[in-house]
Amino acid sequence: MTLSENRHERLSHLVERGRLAFESGCFLDAVTHWEQAWREEFGPSRRLLQGLMQVAAAYRKQELRQPLGMAKLLIMGMERVHSIPDGFAGLRLDDFRAGLERSRRRAVIWVAGGAPPGPTAPLGRIG
Repeated sequence: MTLSENRHERLSHLVERGRLAFESGCFLDAVTHWEQAWREEFGPSRRLLQGLMQVAAAYRKQELRQPLGMAKLLIMGMERVHSIPDGFAGLRLDDFRAGLERSRRRAVIWVAGGAPPGPTAPLGRIG
């Protein structure tokens, strides 16, 4: 197995562990897994991981009842994952982006004094 294959397997493993933590509502654990990979990655992988960490931090802000922090982090995370193609790293990014947009709209309403957003955007795997 080449170094590139090992790196790819490690990235896939950490992305999946982070995804499972994220979907379980363990946002700090998700950030921890994604950050491990982020330190070693570059290009689109690094941008995706940074966006995922920002999104997880946004939902953590929701738990802490910090609407402005949630809205800001969602916008930053969305900007990072915007150009990453669906299926990258085996993730359903189109569905995720649609969920993020719903969360962003609800977060803006929350900032203005409305009700807090509902559940997180799903980050499902392809296949």
